Amino acid sequence: MISSLDKHKVRHSFSSAAKTYDSLATLQRRVGHELLTLFTEESPDNLILDVGCGTGFITQEILLRSPKQKVVALDIALSMLQATKAKLESEKTVYYIGADAEYLPFLDASVDSIVSNVALQWCQNLTAVFTGFNKVLKPNGQVFFSTFGASTLKELKQSWAEVDCYQHVNDFYSMGEVEVFLQQAGFVDIQIEKKYYPSTYLTVLDLMRE
Repeated sequence: MISSLDKHKVRHSFSSAAKTYDSLATLQRRVGHELLTLFTEESPDNLILDVGCGTGFITQEILLRSPKQKVVALDIALSMLQATKAKLESEKTVYYIGADAEYLPFLDASVDSIVSNVALQWCQNLTAVFTGFNKVLKPNGQVFFSTFGASTLKELKQSWAEVDCYQHVNDFYSMGEVEVFLQQAGFVDIQIEKKYYPSTYLTVLDLMRE
């Protein structure tokens, strides 16, 4: 079971990190590039929703592949949205919305595809998230997302376990749990892939910054 997340703290943390995020988000970019290899090029008439857009990496990559594509960049942190808008200010087909992924402000069957890169681990109720995804997607719409798995930061957890018995590191859902949440939300054609991305850091602070 995932421990309770304080959405106000999450929003504040990401808002505070907006200016330095790109210089530290190496892992997120690696995962994002691989996620987009699964994402088929959309028609310019389609609407793509980038959930947890951060500073706009995925939105920008989608536009590089399909320059006239319509994309909605959504994030819970206003400063992240502002960073995305500043980065993509010349793009006329991008729309910016500040919202929580658990409460999407869209009409039913209004979105063609949803992409989310390493953002859903900050959502407490994944069944609510995926139910919302299913509602706003058009028939035959698709979701492409990446998130951290149960093995993430296991070395850090093991280190803290030698210090005390308190929880210092977030827990993350397993592949099986994520699949159940998708099924509960009504998704039927589900494909999940597990990948490891080993990273090396000189200090614990370097790890925590990323």
